[in-house]
Order: sequence, then structure tokens, then C-alpha cells
Amino acid sequence: MKKVDFLIVGTQKSATSALFTQLAKHPKIEMSRQKELHFFDTDIYFKHKKPDYEKYHSYFSDKEKLWGEATPIYAYWEEAPKRIYEYNKKIKLIFILRDPIERAFSQWNMEKNRDTEHLSFSQALREEEQRVKEALPEQHRVYSYKDRGLYSLQIRRLLRFFSKEQILFLCYEDLKNYPILTLNKVTDFLQIEVFESLKFDTVFQTAYKSQLLYSDFLYLKKYFYNDVQEVQHLLGWKCSSWLKRKKNFKVLFYRDYRAYTGGHQVVYDYFSFFKEHPLFEVFIYFSKESCIDATNPWYNDMESRVEVYEPWEYDVLFIAGEDWKMLEDGIENYKTVINLIQGIRHTFPQTKLYKYLQKKAYKIAVSNEVANALCETQKVLSPIVTIENGIDLSNIEAQKEFEVYILGVKNVPLARELAEYFDTKNISFEVTYTKKSLQSIHTLMAKAKISVLLPFHAEGFYLPALEAMQYTDLVVVPDCIGNRTFCKNDFNVIMPPEYDFESLVVAIEKAFCVLNDNERLEEMQKNMTATYRSYSKEKQKKLFYDFLEKNII
Repeated sequence: MKKVDFLIVGTQKSATSALFTQLAKHPKIEMSRQKELHFFDTDIYFKHKKPDYEKYHSYFSDKEKLWGEATPIYAYWEEAPKRIYEYNKKIKLIFILRDPIERAFSQWNMEKNRDTEHLSFSQALREEEQRVKEALPEQHRVYSYKDRGLYSLQIRRLLRFFSKEQILFLCYEDLKNYPILTLNKVTDFLQIEVFESLKFDTVFQTAYKSQLLYSDFLYLKKYFYNDVQEVQHLLGWKCSSWLKRKKNFKVLFYRDYRAYTGGHQVVYDYFSFFKEHPLFEVFIYFSKESCIDATNPWYNDMESRVEVYEPWEYDVLFIAGEDWKMLEDGIENYKTVINLIQGIRHTFPQTKLYKYLQKKAYKIAVSNEVANALCETQKVLSPIVTIENGIDLSNIEAQKEFEVYILGVKNVPLARELAEYFDTKNISFEVTYTKKSLQSIHTLMAKAKISVLLPFHAEGFYLPALEAMQYTDLVVVPDCIGNRTFCKNDFNVIMPPEYDFESLVVAIEKAFCVLNDNERLEEMQKNMTATYRSYSKEKQKKLFYDFLEKNII
């Protein structure tokens, strides 16, 4: 009885169709009338002691040629090697191996196009073990993205029945990049003459609708690492290139930008840090209500803006404030989430933010005070990293035009009270009641001799205090949680004993006295300079990059 002479047994998504098509052109070969007969992986054919091989042979007609068939699941299907051996002990096998990471992604794209897969690649990988249980005691034909790429087990299973001389192991990358040389290996293996003329066709290649995320690459690299080492040992190959592929992380920000705030500015700083890093591509989605004007820190970065918020398509999600509401519940179990926490109010049970503390994410606290408050809630189960905010150390050249500048956006009633007081005392001043751009605020600070700052008490890190030290002669600022690390009374700022009108007036009068005491003024300005220079954005960026290196990259 004439039998099939050789089989292409694997692996799926490794150019088996291209090889099948090419071999069918050889005058000494007859490939089956259709690819993938699925004979040896169909259990029902083997329920009886003697399978119906005549049905299998009906796909061939010319007994003078070599018969060949290609079903790339054979190497993966546990029972197939034994069945093939019992059919033809002298059969030859061709097994094409592909980078298991690329193979898994290619299979997922195929299933996605077939509409048999509804999960993202990230989800499908991490839920595979649970999903494939549906097919037990058999293997799963659709969702086995990772399992099919564990080649060493498949190789050992084949070698249990066939000698190494009966199996030709090919590398997908060789078939793709050196088709003539690789096809000559095939004809030599089958002991037939080489192709007289050769035009190797790649078939069934379709463009992917999405890119392999770097985080998924890293996840699979770890998953396949030991198996790749075993494959190298079994075949004597060098497969290290499978584990060295480089792709950038894709990072997604979200902002609901209605007006300029210092909080938006800090988020933009982290956006800029990502943008400057060579291993990251950064994107931002704005809510439909967002204001896109010159006050928006992203105004000159609109090439990074995306029109659709699709967090599953990114490696890293950077969120702050109430951005959690934009994320699907549970996505943090599959994606890397970085949660910037800028205020103590996150730790107040009555706020909307409090419920997010238990969410899985790297928590970046802008000060030790914020980090300590987070720890004290005993709600945060994720790592907390303290990275203090920094300022731009560039100078603003401006003449002093008035005596006092009041930054009153966060306490308008008290700012108005101080403005009325200065009017009665004929003290020249400027006051800010509404949100303005950072550049505008810095310029007003630079034009004033004294800056009076009115923060919230629960500030996480009160950056204007450092900025005022940089641009103005003296700073008056009440105590708040977020400035205790760097604001020291009578050292680099003047702090009123209480946060009220009378105490502030006393502190401002004290500041005017210091302005007239050159020795004391010089000493305080020296301390102010040393303080703000120790909080540079470069330092902040370095600490953030160290965090990325340790936890993300």
C-alpha cells in the first residue's frame, strides 16, 4: 500500500502554507489536494483499532510521486506522533520553528480576524491557562497561544518515535530570509533533485491591525526563556535572537483639562520624561470637555494626541486624580498602571479618590508626607515610591515693579482681604485670583519683592513655594502638609504662626523688615537658592528613570 512519504508537522503560523505551495510545484512531489487534512489529530478516526487510511489516501492520486501533507498541529497534538509512527515508521517529518513570541502574536491576529477571539492579546495570554481547560482532556485548538510555542516538549515527543535522521528542523527566519538555501535543504532531505527554477511565494500574509506591545514581549520572553534554552540544547541552534527583540513601550495618559493648574503641570512633566526616554512612545487622550489652548501644557505636543481612548492597546497607563474612572475595572491586573498621587486628600475616606487606593498600581507620591499618609490608611497594597517634584532652574529676567505678589487662587477670600489691606497701606501689589499659566505666575513672582502664597492645608507638595524662592526676593507662606520638608521658618521663608489674616499681616511686616536688613536678607536668599536648586526637574527625572529601570524596563 502506497503511503504518505513526508509530513509538515509544525508549527502553526510558521510559513507552512508557503512551503506547502512551493513543494507542490516540484515534479517529483504530489501534495494533498488540500492543505491541513487533520487526519492524525482527529481522535474519532482512531477510535477503532484500524483507522481508515483509504480515506486519507483519497487526497492523493499519483503513486509515482512522493506524497506530502501539511497539518501544522501534528507536532503539538499529543497523540499525533504515535499515530503517525503506527501509520508509517519510515515517514519523514518537517518541523518549522518560529520565534515563539512572534508566533503567538501571529496566531492571535489570525483568530482575531476569524472573529473567534474577543480578548486583547494581553488578556488572552494571561487567561490562557484558564481558557484551555475548556478542551480537556485534549489540547485547545484556538486559545493555545503560549502552549504551542513550547517547542522542546514537542521535539522530545517526536524523537520518542522517530530518529533525528527522519526529522528536518527548519527555522522560519531562514525560510523567510534564505528561501532558496532552505528549500535546497528540503529537497536534499527528501532525496530529490533541487528545483530547476525557483520563485518562492509567501502566502497568506496579512498586515496586523495592532502592534505587539513591549510589555507583552517581556511577559512572553520570561515565559519562553527556559524552553528556548532547551531547544538550543536539543537542536544545537542559537535561538537567542528570539529573546532579544526590542520594541518601545507605549504609554497612555488621560487628562480632563478645563483650566491650568499645578497638578496638570506635574502630570505634563511626567509626560515629558516619558517622551525624552528612548524606550517609550507616549500618547495622551483629552476628554471632550478639555480646553486646548495656549494655557494647556500639551499645546505644542498635539502630535501625541489620540482621538480614541483604548487603554488595552498600550503597555503603560499613567493616571492621576480621578482618571481611574476611565479604566475598565480589573485592567490593572493586566496592564502596568502608574498612579501619580499629588495630594493628602486621596487618603480622606469621604473623597471619591479614597476607593482607588486599593487598586493595583505603582503609586508615585510627590512627597514623604503623602507617602506616609498613604501608608497610614493601610489600604494601599501596591508599591509606594516617593519622587518629589522639581522645578525648572532657568531664570526670568524682570525688573521689580511692585512690592508684593499674592498667589490667591486657592484661598480667594483671604487674598481679597490682604489686597484691601495693601490698598489702605499704599503697598503696591498684584494678585492672582483665577488660574493662570505657569509662565504668567513666574513672571509676576519675578516682578515682586515679596511673594505671599496661600496654599491648601492638605497640599501634597506645594511647588509654588520653591518657584517663589527662585524668582522673588522673599517668600511668605503658611504651613501646609506639602511644604514642611523644604520650607523652614526664618531660614528660607517667613511663616505666620497661624493660617489667618492677622498672622499673615505680621509675617508680611516681618518680611519688609528683612528687606531692609541686608545681612539677614543675603543669608535668607542664600538659603532659598540652595533649597530650590536641590529640587530640580533633572533630579526628579533621574529618580523617575531609576524607577522605570527597576520596575518597568
